[in-house]
Amino acid sequence: MRYTPGRGSTTTLPRLSARTRAGVAGIAILGASLMGLALPGPASAATNVTVTTTFHAHPDSGNHGDWADDDFTRVASVTYVSVDPTLTDCGSTATACFKWSGTISDTGTFYAISGAQSPQAGVTETGSPSGPFKGGSNVTFYASSASASASGVPTAITGAGPVSTTDWVEQFFPAGTTFGAGPNLTNWSWAYSNPATCENWVDSISNGSGAQPADGDITGVNRCLTSTGEISTFVNHSASCLDNSNYTWANGNYEQIWTCGAAGGEDQNFRLALYNGAEVLQSVAPTGVSDAPWCVTASVPTAQLSIQACTGTGGQVVKKEGAYYIFTATGDAMDLSASSTVNGTPVIAYPQDGGKNQQWSLP
Repeated sequence: MRYTPGRGSTTTLPRLSARTRAGVAGIAILGASLMGLALPGPASAATNVTVTTTFHAHPDSGNHGDWADDDFTRVASVTYVSVDPTLTDCGSTATACFKWSGTISDTGTFYAISGAQSPQAGVTETGSPSGPFKGGSNVTFYASSASASASGVPTAITGAGPVSTTDWVEQFFPAGTTFGAGPNLTNWSWAYSNPATCENWVDSISNGSGAQPADGDITGVNRCLTSTGEISTFVNHSASCLDNSNYTWANGNYEQIWTCGAAGGEDQNFRLALYNGAEVLQSVAPTGVSDAPWCVTASVPTAQLSIQACTGTGGQVVKKEGAYYIFTATGDAMDLSASSTVNGTPVIAYPQDGGKNQQWSLP
């Protein structure tokens, strides 16, 4: 169970990530309750507080139990919104009630436990894969206190503890504060990546908590095929390379042609990989820019190629046939529009015709 024992209904987040078990030990007992406190003013109460907490060896739960230990940094904040006239939003005994918002942001490294079950499919971990992860959520909640403080939020934690991510923001408030139904994490998501094996797992509110094959998995099995690096158009021509435009890794970002090596070639780094069993052409983002897996995607025939979050389905499935990259859903080839090597020329999917503008090689 991924909720703090004793918390109310779990229907809001039925399968919340491992972050829900991010715990603390020895939280300080604060002063008397501020129930009934008047509307806060600049001189009387803190209404916007941020605290950074460092976690070490924190157990991470997937869909089949603990699968990794994490070292990460959490930045959490709470912000006063308004007085809430509906006192019962803060619980049946509240004599005052206030609306708050918050944010939780985690960035760190996971270390899979050898022999544990992988987070999505529940297969036995091979070796001890590791890699970066990041994620978090916005939070909305009601509290019977109108002031927040950093004093009750720990700055360093080793191992697990009793406070869940769901209840994390409650530590900002004095002892005796009531929260009604408790905080609601509205859009939580955490993404894990193991570059050494070309594996990724996304655990979020919008994908069934990472329980589907399309959500990826971290198993320790090498899925990498060929690290292509720069891919040049026209066999034996090395002036222009496939390029992820505007140095941007986001859904729908277009692919183009650009002078090979521009910007250090960081937006021209591609690799063939297996994603959920399908061969894909990945656009590899520089470390720290994006940890998510991005796949070159042919969404509409003859339209400009873009990158999308990898699923290993549809227009992302490719087959390398000699000098050609073929999108298997349609049989179209990766094609340099109008055979032009002018910087910014779109790269499209087009019926295979043997043209040199469909032949690609390493520069």
